[in-house]
Formats: sequence, structure tokens, C-alpha cells
Amino acid sequence: MKTDPAAYKIDFIKTGISAIAILFSLFHIYTGAFGMGEAFIQRIVHFGAGSLLIIFISPVRKGKAASLLILIDLLVAACIILSMAYLLWNYIYLIQERFRFVTPVTAAERILGITSVLLVLEGIRRTTGYMLVSVVILFII
Repeated sequence: MKTDPAAYKIDFIKTGISAIAILFSLFHIYTGAFGMGEAFIQRIVHFGAGSLLIIFISPVRKGKAASLLILIDLLVAACIILSMAYLLWNYIYLIQERFRFVTPVTAAERILGITSVLLVLEGIRRTTGYMLVSVVILFII
């Protein structure tokens, strides 16, 4: 019998990983059966689900306290969900009403854009290491 609270949290995260992976698979089955939807929605789903899977499967760092790791992972996951929710909530504005390179970028769009880039860099760091992150940062600069 498990009495350690960290063990319950790890079981909860394993269940969450399974749920995300199953939902992602079901999305692909749906897309295969009924055809591809709007490209913008496809990007949101793939970026969100892929990022969540990377965040929860790859550890922050080995050797830290389990509760701190889980807290950092949940904070990063909340940022991913917030970014994807903003895109879905403002879907009509972003697709139809906003003109690229003409309409000024709002503060929320700027913050969420920078956050998304940082989340991608964090996913790269967790999966491949610091070398590829430094190459990406070099090309961004």
C-alpha cells in the first residue's frame, strides 16, 4: 500500500499522460476517418498535446525533490494550456478579423507568443539537451 504522497502524485501524472496520449490517438483516428479539419485547429491540437506529452514524459532534472518537479511540470503545463486556450477562444478574430503584419499585436498576444517560444525551447531542452537549444537561440537572435 502506498503511503507516500509523492507516489500518489506520480500515479496521477502517469494517468494524465495516458489520457493525453489516448485523446491524441483518438483525434488522429477521427481526422483519418472524417478528413482533416482547419489547419489552425490542427496546429493548436498538435502543439498542445505534443508539448504536454513532452513536459510530462521528460523530467525537468534528475535529483530534485519529486514534489518540486511535479510543481514545475504543472506550471509549464498550465502555460501550455493557457496558450492553446487563448488561440481557441480568439479563433475567429485570429483567422478572419486580424490582418497579419497590419493589425498591431496586443500585449496578450506578445506575452503568449514569447511564452510559446520559451515552451518550445523547454521541450527541446528536455528531449535533446542544451546544444540544440543554443543553436535555436543563435538563429533567433
